[in-house]
Amino acid sequence: MYSVEQITQHMNTVKPESKFSHGADYTQIATDWLDLNVLECLRGLDNQKTGAKLVDFRVMNVRDHFAYKYNGKRWFDELNSWFPFYTMMVRGRNISGYSEISKVKLVHNRLELFAHFYNKDFTDTLLKVNPISAENCELTPIDVKNLQRYIDNTVHTIDNSTKYRKDKLLNYLYKAKSILDITNAHGGVLPQNYSVKPTGRTYMSGVNLQNCKTTVRNAAIGKCYKYDLRTSVFSHMLELLIHHLGEQFNVKASYINELIQHKKRVRKTIARDALTHTKTDIDVKISLVKEALTALSFGATEKGKSIGDIIYHKADREAFFEHEFVKELKKEIDLYKDIMKISYPQGKKQYGEYLRKNGRTSLNKWCSFAYQAIESMIINHIKANAIRGDVLLCVHDALYTRNRQDLHLLNHEASQLSTTCQFEEEVVDRVHGISYNISDVNAHKQHIAREEQKARGEINKYA
Repeated sequence: MYSVEQITQHMNTVKPESKFSHGADYTQIATDWLDLNVLECLRGLDNQKTGAKLVDFRVMNVRDHFAYKYNGKRWFDELNSWFPFYTMMVRGRNISGYSEISKVKLVHNRLELFAHFYNKDFTDTLLKVNPISAENCELTPIDVKNLQRYIDNTVHTIDNSTKYRKDKLLNYLYKAKSILDITNAHGGVLPQNYSVKPTGRTYMSGVNLQNCKTTVRNAAIGKCYKYDLRTSVFSHMLELLIHHLGEQFNVKASYINELIQHKKRVRKTIARDALTHTKTDIDVKISLVKEALTALSFGATEKGKSIGDIIYHKADREAFFEHEFVKELKKEIDLYKDIMKISYPQGKKQYGEYLRKNGRTSLNKWCSFAYQAIESMIINHIKANAIRGDVLLCVHDALYTRNRQDLHLLNHEASQLSTTCQFEEEVVDRVHGISYNISDVNAHKQHIAREEQKARGEINKYA
């Protein structure tokens, strides 16, 4: 990958540093060019769908924070020509308020980009792109030692991983180090911007614990207790089916009820029966089935893209939809949607502006809105009436607390709003990753540093 020295040397050759650079020295300009582009490349890779060849790249995330000029002309255009980070394949656009992000091919590989990110403090760049709000900001204490150990141990595993797993681990490391850098700059707490939507749900933005994998989140929070609404979207469906159909609906024979009561067994059975061509271990297959069932509950279809982004192999995807349990589950989901059609006209009238966001309104959007509203009511009721001590973090249908809660009390309070939704408890222990010794970790840190030197051409990669 490029180095600050390469960039500054070229800048001085073409346009010697002078008063026309508006006060910023070339070293700072080159550093910002590298850091802003590396950060946006890693963000795009983190969001990349399995099997996708192109990467989302928000050009404005770089342009808006790179305002340097020389004699009135922006350095962005010059450096983008001389030291590009991507080849534009599909240019982004904005249609009727709906934004489509540019899709690019990256010039540098994931490991080169991460090596640059890993070997320096990125706090300033992270906060430049994701400034902390003065008002809507939530602080979560971070177990810094535990998170650092998780990062060290994960770095240790990269060399011996398959390409698929290596890409996943580098995404995890990107999120984990982002959290660590900002936390270290804020005295051991992570400030997270948030907004509350009309459903009552809280959404965090920027660097946060909500939009990262459970492993990274658990490593960051450290030892605590997690209280999660059990298969909450299907519990919501079951309640409406019982309420509207009464004795006509056989709860004991219900596939939705079977999934709620025996979710691990059901997911494992589907994973074993349907995902026969997907080359990975059973635990990963089970997680894919979990995602696919959730997507199904929110309206995913066999012809749509949602399931394809989860179960990549076409034969396995077809086997998933042909599985007896999935077919019968789909029938009950359709029955639930028939019930939701009754309230849909009123929903459009009352919440049409929100439902039209990013496109037209739809029954699926209304179903999602109604479920999230009920979920938020339960979570907020529990926080106000049953939680003892501080809530460390709220992630939609789950609460993280430092102190152990009375599970019976939580479920009693939840039953005041829903007869089918129940909490389950998980003890979150510190996530250390694999066992290691410090010399191994230091060796792998040196390996990452060498990768960065190779990328800059400072080391002969064939030596």
